Amino acid sequence: LWQSNYRPPTAFAVVVALFPLHAARRKVSVRSRSTDLERRWDALESEILETEAAKELLEIEREVAEGSRCHPDTQARFFSPSRAVPAVTFYRDSSAQCPNCQAVWLLLEVKDIDYLVVKEDLRAYGEKSPSFLEKVPTGSLPAVLVEGSRVATDSLDAMFLLERLYPDREKPMFPTFSRLRASALQLLELHR
Repeated sequence: LWQSNYRPPTAFAVVVALFPLHAARRKVSVRSRSTDLERRWDALESEILETEAAKELLEIEREVAEGSRCHPDTQARFFSPSRAVPAVTFYRDSSAQCPNCQAVWLLLEVKDIDYLVVKEDLRAYGEKSPSFLEKVPTGSLPAVLVEGSRVATDSLDAMFLLERLYPDREKPMFPTFSRLRASALQLLELHR
């Protein structure tokens, strides 16, 4: 689901990402000591934030916050320049590891459909929110809510709904030729 230019973080990038937490812990234990040690931590933090890895992580964080990057922490994803409230709300698992959720997620990304993301726990991990159960009484994930009224809960149903409402000749979900289309539909039925 990552963009094609995504590279796994280096060990140094992980240190940069975790540094504020580590520094906060250190400052608590350092308060009884001299402020000189605190200044050294602040200097180290400033030095780290000037590195290319830190700048890259901060840029990724900014893109995720504004919805211009596909990421498990994204709350809204925008492809159109208008940044209007998306008509599609995508309910997915909070861990971003459900393969059925990922199938719908990929289709949303490939078709460049603006969407909001609402994370819900899978049954094994906890209770669903009352607002989600109000919209999707079965509590099934993934779920897609379009324009506040159309709901699809099975991944294939959600994908067919999105394909029907957002057709794109350049990016069809399955072939348009009759023989290939029939074969594709048979293969998709195996997914159920």
